[in-house]
Amino acid sequence: GFFHVQGKLRHGGSFNDVVAVIVAPSPAVCAPKIADELQWWGGECQSPSHCGAHQSHECSFLVLDRLTKTPGPVLDTASRVNEILFGLIMVLTFTGTLSVATQGKAEIAAVLWGALGCNVAWGLIDGIFFLLGTLMSRGENLIIARSVHGESTDQEADELVKGSLNPLLAALLSREQVANIREEVRKLPAPPPRAFLTGRDVRGAASIFALVFLSTFPPLIPFIFFHDAEVALRVSNGIALILLFTAGCILGSKAHWNPWLVGFSMMFFGTLLVAFTIALGG
Repeated sequence: GFFHVQGKLRHGGSFNDVVAVIVAPSPAVCAPKIADELQWWGGECQSPSHCGAHQSHECSFLVLDRLTKTPGPVLDTASRVNEILFGLIMVLTFTGTLSVATQGKAEIAAVLWGALGCNVAWGLIDGIFFLLGTLMSRGENLIIARSVHGESTDQEADELVKGSLNPLLAALLSREQVANIREEVRKLPAPPPRAFLTGRDVRGAASIFALVFLSTFPPLIPFIFFHDAEVALRVSNGIALILLFTAGCILGSKAHWNPWLVGFSMMFFGTLLVAFTIALGG
């Protein structure tokens, strides 16, 4: 289905190729990925016409909802790296306050458990905020879907369709192609009465929690394997710097900047952020 739109554009697909993907007939509209999401309700869906009565509305709306987003995983690379950076900086605000010369093993253990607990708590909070944000975004799309499907004029509906599409697609599509999309949208079952979450959304929230939680361990592992707390702290800081550098390289590569430059900049600004956080009592 339209999950291949971006690939078609990148590889020289024509306007007709793109529109053919977007306004695919109903047997192709409810693509396998959409069907997988609808397993959240315990049913199956091959197309809106074959969905159960309680699912056809959700099925068709998910199609419209996907058109406003870039195809791909729930969390893109930048989002995953950002979650890891957040968890890493959070841990460093704890390990950065350690003074192995004055603190005993019990105090150090308390700080490390505090770092772990803090990232567990924030991973849960961040995951829940992701679900709330997704629900609100889908609610906004639901308003658009109802307007297009309802009694709005053709011109109003075309503006709503074009405004809700990926900006690249909106710029590429002609007036006739937007009108085709509008007509195909109107052929779909009426949108559901309220916004909803899917299994894909829950997996996204779980991924956020996992990334924040797992980013806790690399800087903490040295304190498990090294009996000398001073050595463990130095190794921990070294691991943290390497992770900051690696994250910076990944972001730099995605932004088409010099990865080495962004990597070293991330090390510097990450350390600076940790210092500010500690100074402010974080």
